[in-house]
Amino acid sequence: MILLVAGDNVSTDDIMPAGRRVMPYWSSVYASAPFTFEAIDADYVRRAEATREHGGHAIVAGHNYGQGFSRENAALVPRYLGLQVVLAKSFARIHWQNLICFGALPLSFIEEADAARLEQGDAWPFATCTPNWLQGRSSSPRSSARGISPFVTT
Repeated sequence: MILLVAGDNVSTDDIMPAGRRVMPYWSSVYASAPFTFEAIDADYVRRAEATREHGGHAIVAGHNYGQGFSRENAALVPRYLGLQVVLAKSFARIHWQNLICFGALPLSFIEEADAARLEQGDAWPFATCTPNWLQGRSSSPRSSARGISPFVTT
């Protein structure tokens, strides 16, 4: 399920803020989780926790997702909350690598306009894409919610 739709230039600070309020909890994934995406969507954590035991969730974003400081927590904590896939128009290089390192799959839209067709709450069968991705091909799973089939690639 797509849990969050964000725009361009989502920074690691937008994903996992730092600063005086959060830094005392920084070394604990569990304690820092409540701050995740609070600047973009204050309800994200509650919805994410609800999906964690049921296959997790996805995020859709624009260009330059994960830009800014190289914060491992910006990939690790959303993954703990059930993040499985980030579909974006483009990724900041280091964050793209961090997503992979922590087990979340970063996917890029082949046609950028497809990003606008996906909405929060859309169900999307990511598992049907795996055979194509393993062979280096693009894939186009159909969203069960509205019949949308964006092409994505790894």
